[in-house]
Amino acid sequence: MTKAFLAFFTAATSLLSACATEQHDAARTEIAGNVQRFVAAFNRGDAVAVAALYTTDALVRLQGAPEAYGRAPITAFWQHGIGTGKRLKLDTTEVSTGGNFAYEIGHATVTTADGSIEAAKKYLVVWRKDAAGWRLHRDFANSAPSAPPAPPAS
Repeated sequence: MTKAFLAFFTAATSLLSACATEQHDAARTEIAGNVQRFVAAFNRGDAVAVAALYTTDALVRLQGAPEAYGRAPITAFWQHGIGTGKRLKLDTTEVSTGGNFAYEIGHATVTTADGSIEAAKKYLVVWRKDAAGWRLHRDFANSAPSAPPAPPAS
C-alpha cells in the first residue's frame, strides 16, 4: 500500500510540475508577444493600442511623471509621451509567473528621431491574466544608468 501511494504521489507531482512548467512557458510567450505589441504601438505613436494592453484598473507610475490610474488616463498619459519620431526599446531581463499574476523586470530606452537617447529607465511590470489574456496591471519605471550594472561576483 505504501509503495503504491508513493508511486502515485511521485507520478502526480511530476504531472503537476510538467503542467506548471507548460503554463509558465505559455505565460512567458504571451507576455513577450504583448511586450512586442507595446513597443510597436509606442513606435507608431498609437496610445490607444498601448493602453489597450493594460487592465481597466491598471496603474502607471513613471519617475517624474504624474501617475495614471485606469485605461482612459493611461491613454492620455501615453498620448502625451509618444509620437514625434520617438522610438522605444525594451530589454526584458526576467519574467516570473504564479497563478494569474506575473512580473517582468527590464530596461527601457527611448530615443529621439535623430537617434539620441532621451531616457534610460529600469522597469518593473506586474501582469495580470484576465479573460482577454495577460495584461499590464502595474507599471513602474525610474531612471537607470546608461548601462545596466554588472552582476555581483559569486
